[in-house]
Amino acid sequence: MLLTAFTLRLGVSGVSPVLERLSTDLHLTAANTGVLAMMPTLGFALTGFLTAFLMRRMGLEALLMLSCALAAAGLVARALCTDVILFLVFTFVAMCGLGIGNVALPPVIKKYFPNRIAPLTAVYSMLLGVSTAMAPFFAVPIADAAGWRASVGSWAPPSWPRSPSRASPPPRRAPGGPPRGAPAWAGGWC
Repeated sequence: MLLTAFTLRLGVSGVSPVLERLSTDLHLTAANTGVLAMMPTLGFALTGFLTAFLMRRMGLEALLMLSCALAAAGLVARALCTDVILFLVFTFVAMCGLGIGNVALPPVIKKYFPNRIAPLTAVYSMLLGVSTAMAPFFAVPIADAAGWRASVGSWAPPSWPRSPSRASPPPRRAPGGPPRGAPAWAGGWC
């Protein structure tokens, strides 16, 4: 769960430091660059609107796995693209995956950690900030060492979906008692 929180901004903030190299290689126009800059907002807005429907339809856990899969696939595919249109399409796919995670992760905290909502939400928020700063910090050194594609694609592995190691039902209240502890697998979410 915490790794998911950490990955929700890596793919967003890791492109701008290497944008000049990317623009040169893919021949981005000013209009393409504008569309690229709009992708996080568009992906987050669209998925923010649709995630509640998908959550009811698929279930919270399956939706979180879908989020990780979309993010990882989009991040890897855009790093491999040689065409600007495909780069923009796969960026949109990645941003949709990250956007679903933005909306789905707080209910995971509420469902599996009902007695730790405040501290885990604080850690979740802190990890969003750390990852927002971390990607730009490392993007240029990675690009210098291995190229912009490696830099842009390096943020995909933390997003790869992981299955829970030991699935267990969400904590339930004992009659008249406090909620039981969180399941052992909760740290294993993507």
